[in-house]
Parts: sequence; C-alpha cells; structure tokens
Amino acid sequence: MTHIEREVVVSSDDVHQYYIDHIKDYANGPVEWSHIVTASPTSAQRVEALLKAGQSFSAVAKAYSTDRLSAIRGGRMPSTPIDKLDPAIAASLKILRKGQVSPIIKSSSGFEFDRKDTEIKDSYRSMDEVSSSIRSVLINKGISKRLADAAASVPATIDQKSLDSIVLSSDHS
Repeated sequence: MTHIEREVVVSSDDVHQYYIDHIKDYANGPVEWSHIVTASPTSAQRVEALLKAGQSFSAVAKAYSTDRLSAIRGGRMPSTPIDKLDPAIAASLKILRKGQVSPIIKSSSGFEFDRKDTEIKDSYRSMDEVSSSIRSVLINKGISKRLADAAASVPATIDQKSLDSIVLSSDHS
C-alpha cells in the first residue's frame, strides 16, 4: 500500500451513499429486450439509417439481423437477468428507457442495436455483495484526486523562446 493509498479514507457511510447513488449499476433483475445483430459496421450503419427513417424495429430485425432465432420474432429475446448479458449490452439496457433503442454497440455477437421492451424488474445485488468493489472505486477516485491536486501544485515554467527554437527534422532517410 502506497503512502497516498493510506491517506485515502473511505467510510462505511461513503460506501452506502455510493451504492444508493449508483443502484442501477447493481441491477440484476430480468429485462425484456429485443436486438438486431449485424456482422459489420457498414451493415450496422444501414440498419441505423432504416431505424432513423422510421422503419419498425421488428421489420428491420426480421430483414437484417444475423441472429436468425430472434429475427423471426422481430428481434425479441427471452426475458434475461441483466447480469447474465454481455457487459456492453447490459450497460446499454441499464440506461435506456422502455422503448428506446441503443446506438450501435460492439458486442460478442457483432454490431448490434438493443431496444428495452420493459423496465428491469426491481432486483439488485446486495450492498454486502458489492461493498468491496465500491470501496475500491472510491479509493481509486481518492487517489486520482490526490494525484491531480499534487500535479496541479507543482510549479512548472516553459521557456517558450527555447521551445520555439527547436527544429524537428522531417527527413527520415
């Protein structure tokens, strides 16, 4: 443990407040959602243009999704616990409101768009389960702040005349 780490104090109240402020980050209840998976960024951009032009999510999923099992259902996926999803998809679904569609997401399946069809059911990992990771986050934030404060207090001067006199050669032969 470094000197700075020892100086950062994180109380149980700090951990509790962080948990309350970031409760959505600890959701693990089921969510109903739909997706359209494409194989490349180019095909994802084509799908994005269709969705922005007002095409229905279901119709675009049926026509373009490479996930054929969900495509035949208009992109609908089975109700899934949020913590069992690809992390990129889970993060997106946590911030979307019901009916919203994500921007292009790079996931383990390809390039996709996700639509939240229902809100995540109220089920969250307990504070006991996540308190050590919260404590680490808060310690790291404290260390970063102390380092930034220390860096800001270091006096530095730049001799602009000397800096301007430096000539860099672009000849690499």
